[in-house]
Amino acid sequence: MDIRPSDCLIGMCLPESKKSFYHNLRNFDRNDFTSTFPWQIYQWQFLATYNELKKPIRKLGARIEERFTFQSFRSAIDRREPVLILFAHWKENEIEFYDGLVAIDEIVNYIPENYNKVIDLCVCHPGPFVEKVIAKCGHCTIRFRNEKSYPIFWIHFYRTLLLELNSHPSPYKDAFEKTFYSFF
Repeated sequence: MDIRPSDCLIGMCLPESKKSFYHNLRNFDRNDFTSTFPWQIYQWQFLATYNELKKPIRKLGARIEERFTFQSFRSAIDRREPVLILFAHWKENEIEFYDGLVAIDEIVNYIPENYNKVIDLCVCHPGPFVEKVIAKCGHCTIRFRNEKSYPIFWIHFYRTLLLELNSHPSPYKDAFEKTFYSFF
């Protein structure tokens, strides 16, 4: 199936503003990501660029849902979004949505066995999650890199990928690989 930017939903679980950064930091019992960066570093290393690129990404037709919670994820799965790009933090066996860490078993349990869409994980080291999704949902396409993810790199990557899909609608896997190899 050829994919266009309008088929893509970016679920932005990372804080998108100073207010949301400090909100997550205050809820450190449910969140981990904001405790790893001082605000100034996060703002400089990622947020300024993200805020600069989100308007052009949306102009291409892609949707960005900020403050993406576990309930947002469940809704996206229920709607059968053609491509769900999960922009999130990983800690041990949990993925951190905007509203906190969720165990991978709970996430996998929500995905139906017949799910056949694309889940693109912009998440560090998601190997155990990927294995469980593939074991449960053999027709689901999972895109991932089993290494540390740097948000600044990936927001540029996704903008470039969406530009590629805008110019040449194609299967997501093909556009992803073409874009990835253009970076290296």
